[in-house]
Order: sequence, then C-alpha cells, then structure tokens
Amino acid sequence: MSAAVVSAQGWVSVWSTPWGKVRVDGRIVGDSPAARIPLPPGPHLVTVKNEAGEQSRTVTIRPGEESRVRFVF
Repeated sequence: MSAAVVSAQGWVSVWSTPWGKVRVDGRIVGDSPAARIPLPPGPHLVTVKNEAGEQSRTVTIRPGEESRVRFVF
C-alpha cells in the first residue's frame, strides 16, 4: 500500500458494555471491541446493537488519526 493511500485514511475503534454487533455506515464490521477499522476521511455512522438495544453516533474520521467510540447500555 502506498504512503498516499495510508495517509488518506483514518481509523475508528469501538467498545461497548455489554458487547454487541458493530456496524459502520450500515455495514457489519464485527463484534465489539472492534479495533482500528480503516475508513476514508469524513463523517461515518457507527452503530452497536445488542440485547440491551441499539445506539448510534456519528464519528468524523481525519486522515492518519484514530477515533475512539464507547457505548454503554
């Protein structure tokens, strides 16, 4: 992967208590905790769904930076 491609992306890490299914922009990315999910810069909708319910937040990804999101149900 070229340096230009790497620097043009950012990451999001997602934690939740209790654990749940993580979606980013409607796409399932796995279970929480989900670490360093690569995303293009800009706003993204992060959702966690579990037996306790569903919560969503919009996260703005910046190139070369990691955003962290925690959900508590």
